[in-house]
Amino acid sequence: MGNLSEENGGMVTVSIYNLVQALVEPNFIEEYTLNHSDTISVLKTRVSKSLHIPVNALFFLKEQPEDIGIVVAPILDKTELSHFLRENEDSRDIRLFLGAFDLEGINEEVKLRHQELYDIPFLCGYVLRSFGSGNVIGFIKEKDITVAEIKSFVEEVTQLPISCQKLLKSDSKEVSDWALALSMEDEWARSIYVVCTNIEHEEICLGYGIKLFKKLQLKLLTKVEDLDPSQFERVDDVKRFIAENHGIREYNQRLLHKGVVLETNDFIYDLFVKDNSMDVMSLSLVVIEGTFEIIISPGQSYGEEYMDFPLTITDSTTISKVKDNIKETINISPKSFTLKKDGVESIDEDGEKSVVDFVDSMYSLFFYFALIHVRIRFTKCTDKIEEFTETLSHGNPFKTLKVFTKEIRKKYHLKKSELKYIPSDCDVHLTDREVLDSRMLIDFWKSKICLLEFESNKNIDGKCSLM
Repeated sequence: MGNLSEENGGMVTVSIYNLVQALVEPNFIEEYTLNHSDTISVLKTRVSKSLHIPVNALFFLKEQPEDIGIVVAPILDKTELSHFLRENEDSRDIRLFLGAFDLEGINEEVKLRHQELYDIPFLCGYVLRSFGSGNVIGFIKEKDITVAEIKSFVEEVTQLPISCQKLLKSDSKEVSDWALALSMEDEWARSIYVVCTNIEHEEICLGYGIKLFKKLQLKLLTKVEDLDPSQFERVDDVKRFIAENHGIREYNQRLLHKGVVLETNDFIYDLFVKDNSMDVMSLSLVVIEGTFEIIISPGQSYGEEYMDFPLTITDSTTISKVKDNIKETINISPKSFTLKKDGVESIDEDGEKSVVDFVDSMYSLFFYFALIHVRIRFTKCTDKIEEFTETLSHGNPFKTLKVFTKEIRKKYHLKKSELKYIPSDCDVHLTDREVLDSRMLIDFWKSKICLLEFESNKNIDGKCSLM
């Protein structure tokens, strides 16, 4: 190429012909003199000014295609004209074939004039472009086509695997089969942009000018970590990664991009598109105290006044604090109910632990409550006292006092005359024994009577087991 530059000033002549299918004689349109180092982009600009056709509607081919309904790999904008002189370095003449896409907004009079004068084809269909550079990868005239078929076409042309492709519309939203069908209701060419999601195919992307999601940079509190964007589809995938690898709970995380808090269902590739960065996109992590909602639920139905209710807590809320909050809500002493995670694991003894130590998911935490303390005083054993707890959520809260008293007598081998119930201040007014005996345990509990006292005049030895 050195002789070309020295003897002829490095100039070349580019002859433009209309695009027609093979074996059809093309029409000469115009001739341009350009520097051999100029690119197809420069040639497009010259042709656009001369023919009054938008630059992004033009494309060139080196050879006539067999079918102009399918255009495979038009000449890329970055291609230098010298590329076409390599086979014959003594030649300064380049012959190219010009086509145009029938984009919305093209002047109809201009289009008709060029069709009449030069028979320039204005193609209507799908224009496949590289996202980022706008290079045309190909064209498909067929309207009845699917996303999978388009990706297969892109793979055939570029060697970019289907699994690494994202197809976007001009508004940067991902293309669907439904969107394809809808877009072709209008008689215009529609641009579809190809994005790559895997850094392993950087060479292909550079060749076609396809935007590559190259690096996802995570700015943590004390360091910066580089991530592979292809491993993360949504923001919540990044949060899950942080939770698993850095021990920060998902609901304690806020991920920001350019100062904006991201939603958990935001797509990562959408952020790259909006960021318009070919290299690195940064997400900043802010750790906050999580505020979330748990459900307080009785183990059984205790009536309308004790239905499930939500309780808003934070990371630092302790089990004891939760019990205090329940007390304020249902006016029941903390001593009169127990907390159980999912109704199985008792957590009362972990009063100073944070609630989040028992939370697998902020939406699936349920606590169960309701118990009554029982105290039996044996007067002939120097006031020997036996105590136990009747858990209503696991026992039968609807058993009557008469039935419950009978169970106690059986447990301690007492006769009917050897055990009596001592009314509390709240039910001392119940002088009718039948009415008192018919009260259910849950009735006592609802009346805020959470301690049932009994007295026995029998002399017993040894410690009695719990009920």
